[in-house]
Amino acid sequence: MPKEAYKRVILSHNKHLAKGDFLIDDRTANGAGDFAGKHIQFGPEGKDFADWKAVISYMKHLA
Repeated sequence: MPKEAYKRVILSHNKHLAKGDFLIDDRTANGAGDFAGKHIQFGPEGKDFADWKAVISYMKHLA
């Protein structure tokens, strides 16, 4: 992972336990669809984020 992600990333199967501003996931399963912050859904199902390149570009734009 790049240094920008160091101590800023949590990997978990239980998304319903996550608290934060952003959740990056390819599906809405396992609680991702109920995330209180912005759910960035990437991949074929993702409307605005076709791949990781699109996700990273969006996140850099916010910085």
